[in-house]
Amino acid sequence: MVHDFAIDVEAATRDGKIERLSNGIAQYAGAIATFHYMLPKGARLTGHATAHGGVARLQIDLLTDRGDERPLVQFEVAPDSSGFTLDADLSEYAGEMLALRFALEPAPDNAKEDARIEWTRLGIESPTTPLGNVFAGERGRYNVIVIVFDSLRPDFTEPYGDDSIKTSNLAKLAEQGVVFLNARSSANWTRASIAEMFTSLEPEATGVLAIGDMMPETGSYLPEVLRENGYRTLALTNNGMLSNAFGFQRGFDRVVELFLKNPKAVHHESAEFRARYAWRNFIEPVVEADDTRPFFVYLHELDPHSPYEAPAPYAAIDDFGYQGEVATDLLGLQKLRLSPSDSDADDIREIRRRYRAEISFMDSYLGSVMKRLEKGGHADDTLLIFTSDHGEEFREHGGVGHGSQVYEEMLRVPFVMRLPGVLPAGVRIEADARLIDLPRTLYDLLGIESEVPLRGESLLALIANPSERPARVTYGNSIRDTSSVGLENYKLVRTGGESESFALYDLNEDPGEKNDVAADHPVVVGTLMQLHRANLLGAQQSPTDEVASPSLDGVEPGVLENLRALGYIE
Repeated sequence: MVHDFAIDVEAATRDGKIERLSNGIAQYAGAIATFHYMLPKGARLTGHATAHGGVARLQIDLLTDRGDERPLVQFEVAPDSSGFTLDADLSEYAGEMLALRFALEPAPDNAKEDARIEWTRLGIESPTTPLGNVFAGERGRYNVIVIVFDSLRPDFTEPYGDDSIKTSNLAKLAEQGVVFLNARSSANWTRASIAEMFTSLEPEATGVLAIGDMMPETGSYLPEVLRENGYRTLALTNNGMLSNAFGFQRGFDRVVELFLKNPKAVHHESAEFRARYAWRNFIEPVVEADDTRPFFVYLHELDPHSPYEAPAPYAAIDDFGYQGEVATDLLGLQKLRLSPSDSDADDIREIRRRYRAEISFMDSYLGSVMKRLEKGGHADDTLLIFTSDHGEEFREHGGVGHGSQVYEEMLRVPFVMRLPGVLPAGVRIEADARLIDLPRTLYDLLGIESEVPLRGESLLALIANPSERPARVTYGNSIRDTSSVGLENYKLVRTGGESESFALYDLNEDPGEKNDVAADHPVVVGTLMQLHRANLLGAQQSPTDEVASPSLDGVEPGVLENLRALGYIE
């Protein structure tokens, strides 16, 4: 396997004239290029250089995050020579982040402005090292149900370590299936998150970056691919962010906008009633239809999204006698975010308590859906996936709610997969997983060939090798011009605006992301910065066409009313 440096030349750190050619890279005299990478096992730096316009002298230096710096290669090439073949062993640095600095100077007695080296096949070469075991489960056209609870933080549930919150049904689902302990969304708000889940592309590539942006109209789209492969497709959404007004319906035979259909029913105080309403009226006719084709059902419930207003008896969970006044709708949370001095520790404790109460309420809803699936005889032939679109913050980094920051409390999501007899039960995987991995994972399990490249990877390899932790890059994006990129235990958070700034966190030593260690790890910062720039550049060549944002004036009143009630628009 060879990683071509030409792919990253525009994202690398450069000083001077360096160009990407059709078959390589041209580096002109006086130019310096620094490439940053995490090295795989058995890595070698390889390539072939030829000089043009004058004798050229190049030095390649290697810099490690430990502070080591040493010359790796020095050579001189003349235009009339056959060039120079590069082959440097980097295997001793396996698993480390390195900087490779290429500095080119013309030979003193042959100085010419156009002196340059042209590289072909310059890159990191390494043996392919797939994970050991191959997924042994039987692939087939299984039924699929994806359940999304909006704004659900995994660390507020039993399977992810919080035994103080009663989520017995999610715990049962986790015991019966596979739990990804470190799953992340690339966005901290709903439409951008679900767009990446359906397209296997990060928000920069889907173009869903602002409230009015449409879902992508071109490129691979999960519901559409499944329908083209013989699936009956149904979506139920209880969030106006996923309205047909924003192109959400692509690939679905039917989209039920629950927030428009029967608001009283979908906000009923009984979790059992709410689940029964959704199942009997919309899901059951598809699941129990006299049709041999498999089904794909997407169920997106708004809660535990704000306002945090669980009904009795859940509303009294962990009541500590709070005597203050605090509003938990988005506008109320926004006021708390903008005026932190207007709230105290008890206010935040009460907000967290109400959020936890809603999670317990929605766990009962999940249990009702699971019982109906089992009662209908479909528990064993249906892949059930449970996840969320993003998390929620409660002053961990000054904010409240979601949409503003890209710290772990905002991007980590629960991710559980169950398919009895095919997926193992009770498996907990620590390796990084991402919502963009969902399409490729489904296609792999269902035996569907994707006709376009996907950014995500199949998670079946991790399921077959649950103890492995391969290096995977994770991205984060926010409406408010903040973003992040993570690799291994490091995460770089970028804050935009008039004065762009960056902070680096070591998640192993500092899971709460409180201590900026950028000054201590310049090579790590350089590596993550290059990945960030490459991601932005890659988005420009994404398979989705740019779509103009619609005017919200044209969106139907019911959708606007829902978005207004949630606090997304005024």
